[in-house]
Amino acid sequence: MKIGSGRTKAYRIASILILIVLALLFLFPLYWIVTGSFKSAQDIYAAEPKLFPTEWVTTNFEKLFAKRSAPLWELHVPFAQDANGDPLVFSTGPIVPGAIRWLVNTVFMSVMAMILTCITAAMAGYALAKKRFVGRTLLFSLIVCAMALPKQVILIPLIKEMAALNLVNSLWAVIFPTVGWPFGVFLMKQFCEGIPGEILEAARVDGANEAKTFITIVLPMVKPGIGALAIFTFINSLNDYFMQLVMLSSNSNFTISLGIATLQAETTVDMGLLMAGAALAAIPIIIVFLIFQKYFTKGITMGAVKESVMAGPDRELEIRIYTGTDARFTLYDDAGDGYGYEQGKYARCTLGWSEADASLHISAREGSYPGMAQEQTLRIRVFRPGTEPAEQTVRYTGEPLECKFQSTENR
Repeated sequence: MKIGSGRTKAYRIASILILIVLALLFLFPLYWIVTGSFKSAQDIYAAEPKLFPTEWVTTNFEKLFAKRSAPLWELHVPFAQDANGDPLVFSTGPIVPGAIRWLVNTVFMSVMAMILTCITAAMAGYALAKKRFVGRTLLFSLIVCAMALPKQVILIPLIKEMAALNLVNSLWAVIFPTVGWPFGVFLMKQFCEGIPGEILEAARVDGANEAKTFITIVLPMVKPGIGALAIFTFINSLNDYFMQLVMLSSNSNFTISLGIATLQAETTVDMGLLMAGAALAAIPIIIVFLIFQKYFTKGITMGAVKESVMAGPDRELEIRIYTGTDARFTLYDDAGDGYGYEQGKYARCTLGWSEADASLHISAREGSYPGMAQEQTLRIRVFRPGTEPAEQTVRYTGEPLECKFQSTENR
């Protein structure tokens, strides 16, 4: 026992040390950028690198904010251009440093791309995973192939498409090509595959339409996938410098990375200015990760039905009743290993609790499916405040069944 305990302790210590080393390796570049943005030119270009600034200065940020200026926002007429071929502007905000406008553009572009991609990918992934239609396999194969297609291959068609929509030199020209991200559809399809079919069928049995099923059942169950996709999409959109360079040409529409690059083209390389811009650009990524990290690490079907509740006559199903009012519940079951439920291969019965006479009424079984057990052991437990639960064990054969318990008045 002591040997095993010692090995476990040593393993835990080694694991913690490895995690600390990896964390330091990943965090050090961020630390170097943030501290470098507050260093003086002497510290930055010193022969011996300095881990800490000799003097904390804001000179680099002052230079960044003083370089250019632009309106804080510009509201465009959708799909319209002015005489110069630029987006038609009908409202502008106050003049601010160009870096502030670039940061606003970056956040707006990344957040809109993230929202639209998550919505469309979740719907497409759900349809590909849970709906049966002609060409479904071919469509998914094309999406997988598109994941390996470099963006440069479709660049000219994208430019022509954005030009036809009068969106060139607007942030929407960078946002819209991201919305149909093949990786997003692929990721959400894999998450939706894990949704048990019996849960969806139970929602249909209870009268939910497709929209309500998707919003109230599917979306909550794929929150981890949406959280992961949100982070991936935000970072992908933020780092897509190539599309930003091709689609954006005016100072007021630049993103923070594109704006810093144009500043460097005007002067000699200024590492302090670069690190100040990089530190500014890191803020949105950190905020988005902190918001979505809990969904990123969660399991997918936590608390969901994993197997058939009527798998065999020796299986015992426990039904718990918490008294206080009348209630009805539909017990649904199918094979749990295919799509037979879509052809009506499932069984269900209704459980109704009557508070007045303290009885549980189980209706006759409706429907069947291959391999279904004809009998099921039910363990019924009735919970009342301040008392031990009353309990009965019965055999349900598919015929109507009534289980009576002692009412509160007779206790």
